Amino acid sequence: MDNYSPVVQYDSETQWFVTNKTGSGDKKVANINLDLTSKVPIYIQIRDQLRLMIAASELEAGDQMPPVRDLASELLINPNTVAKAYHDLEREGYIHTRRGMGTFVSDRPKTRTAGREKVHAEEMARDFVARLFNLGLNADDVKKLVRETLESLK
Repeated sequence: MDNYSPVVQYDSETQWFVTNKTGSGDKKVANINLDLTSKVPIYIQIRDQLRLMIAASELEAGDQMPPVRDLASELLINPNTVAKAYHDLEREGYIHTRRGMGTFVSDRPKTRTAGREKVHAEEMARDFVARLFNLGLNADDVKKLVRETLESLK
């Protein structure tokens, strides 16, 4: 397993990208985009993005997560913020900690319970709507956009 050695790149719109430099080239460990102007708390942004990366198999079972302090340092945020995101992910079963060894992506069953799926969908919907409101859309604009998007998928 590769040792984690984060490299941070900053783009012009308050977004941070955390990547891992390995001896065999660049391996993306986490691509975390933080919107510092969003009303969505930073720990939720981190948690949700890591959750999606795990669900999409960008981070696979057994992969080592960056240490809390290292990730916080690279993102220039408080370690407690990353710890809170990791705590939520561990409680949900996405990651687990091995004392003295680090934090790793858990083996997760391919199917999730309906209750957990619903909670996850609600969180994503809230985040989506909050981001649209931050862009200046109102409730009617959001409804229209969702309706049009659903129609285009049929």
